[in-house]
Amino acid sequence: MEYTNTKPSNIMETDGNGSVFQTYVPKSLFGIVDVIVQFQSNIPQSYKVLPNGKIELQFLLEGSDVLDNKLAESSGNNSQFSYLFSATSKPHYPSFKKINMVLIIMSPIAVKALFGLPARELYNNCIEPTMLKNSINEIQDRLNTLPTFNERAWFLEKFLVQKIQESADASMMSLLLNQIEILNRQRNKSWQYTQLNLDHINFSKSHFHRLCNDWLGMSYYSHVQLQQFRNTAFSLNQSISLSNRTFDHNYYDQSHFIRKFKQFADMTPTAYIKAPKLEDQETLVLPFSE
Repeated sequence: MEYTNTKPSNIMETDGNGSVFQTYVPKSLFGIVDVIVQFQSNIPQSYKVLPNGKIELQFLLEGSDVLDNKLAESSGNNSQFSYLFSATSKPHYPSFKKINMVLIIMSPIAVKALFGLPARELYNNCIEPTMLKNSINEIQDRLNTLPTFNERAWFLEKFLVQKIQESADASMMSLLLNQIEILNRQRNKSWQYTQLNLDHINFSKSHFHRLCNDWLGMSYYSHVQLQQFRNTAFSLNQSISLSNRTFDHNYYDQSHFIRKFKQFADMTPTAYIKAPKLEDQETLVLPFSE
């Protein structure tokens, strides 16, 4: 894994409310970090964010006024300016008066390598920076001194690459990523995800499940169910018809489809279709009001 000393370009988008999103995909962290984002808004807003199974490292920069970030049955600690959390199987509900936030969205597999923390400890949970082996608050202070998003993204990518290179777990992380990719390629529409074929990977079934719980925070079967839900939700963004969704995404029948969708989204597929959404290729975000 190599880091090239080139400042990143970024994509800037605005929504109808005047919020600004800037995004950067760090290619040197492919498969580990999905995207680095800066989100700025001076308008009070609340959102319902559907689970993505990712780990999110958030830094609230100067000027932020966050009201809450309800995750599962708990609530984020608003006194913290940075925190690590994962909405694994339930939505979370960020709410703020104004915000200036840098967000790193990463695979759960990165957490053990970067922070020495089993991903299972972040299943629908929030971790304060003081519980991590690396000083996240020092990163927070550094981000506040950098004047542009490009410089923040460049600094974060360089920092994360260095931490991965220093990690004693980096080789196991790379091996497990490779084995999961092999399994993902084996999946096809005729498989209802009731059996796990490990003939082509380098772990026994019991050892593979232990690794998944440590590195993914869940079993591989649960990981597949979450991806199945997300693929279905994205397809519903493109079509209001439910008739083909059941078999297109390997649900047994329509009642199974509705039950599994509600399990992750806390709403029916029909309610999701009717709800207003933010247009985004990677996240499932709905404006929310109680």
